[in-house]
Amino acid sequence: MRNPVKNEETAFRFLLGLIGYFGLIVLGAKLDRWLGLAVFLILTAAAGWWFSRPAPRSADEENVFLLPDPPASVPADATASETHALAPNEPPDSPS
Repeated sequence: MRNPVKNEETAFRFLLGLIGYFGLIVLGAKLDRWLGLAVFLILTAAAGWWFSRPAPRSADEENVFLLPDPPASVPADATASETHALAPNEPPDSPS
């Protein structure tokens, strides 16, 4: 879910949206109780859909997946089956 309040402008828009949301519900309820309930359900579903959408990405924004460098004991060209040596099943040899 994205944060609806990122700066002062979006906070003001959010406040105007809330005023409109509650105003329409009250207006619908004044006309008819069931109309007020229907307006509430429709607007709540629309708001839930609106705020559950993924946030739009700007053109210069990209996903970066950072991987740690492999330990010095693992060669850079090692395959996944060769890296099991990092966590052996047997305890290390103890000095005698």
